Amino acid sequence: MVYFIKAGDYIKVGYSRDEKSFKARLSSYHTSCPFEIEIISKIDGGVDLEKDVLNHFIKFHYKNEWLKYDESIVDFAKNPYLLDKAIIKKPNKSHKIITDNLNYIINKYKEGYSLKLLAEEFNINRARLTKYIPEEVKRKKNGWFSLRKRETNPKNKPVICITTGERFISVKDASRKLGVSSSDICRVCLGTRNHTHNLKFKYD
Repeated sequence: MVYFIKAGDYIKVGYSRDEKSFKARLSSYHTSCPFEIEIISKIDGGVDLEKDVLNHFIKFHYKNEWLKYDESIVDFAKNPYLLDKAIIKKPNKSHKIITDNLNYIINKYKEGYSLKLLAEEFNINRARLTKYIPEEVKRKKNGWFSLRKRETNPKNKPVICITTGERFISVKDASRKLGVSSSDICRVCLGTRNHTHNLKFKYD
């Protein structure tokens, strides 16, 4: 049988070969889980169905066979045959690779690794990998990119005018106060230009 149990804000999808095994599992959950255990449903099926269900609800994946609580999971558990089984796709090789390494992938993604690099590392399709990244992580990632873009933009770095000895909080600040193109100031700081308007600059 495939069972669905609720514990706090999570749902466990598991498999037991019979009622006796299920009761033993349930007893261990009561002992080890800090949340109150609630049985949602038990349906006929084996390990393959368990994998199919986990694959279908992969966007709610938390850890191992645990999913983040969502009403759609409860609805399915109580009415499993209302869902067209054609929708539930069989897990493929990429799915197993991703789910086995999902925590690592998400952590690396949060650190700034691109999906392209992560896909290449595991030799999987980048588009497929994207589907496994939770939306809230994607938003944080976009925020990270915006921050990183601001931090690494040469125009946001402090700069010193070597000619006058003045220090500016950014290239933009120097450009505004001296009336010099910020792009030209960046070129001087990077060494691709000797000076601009007879002024020399360097990054502080």
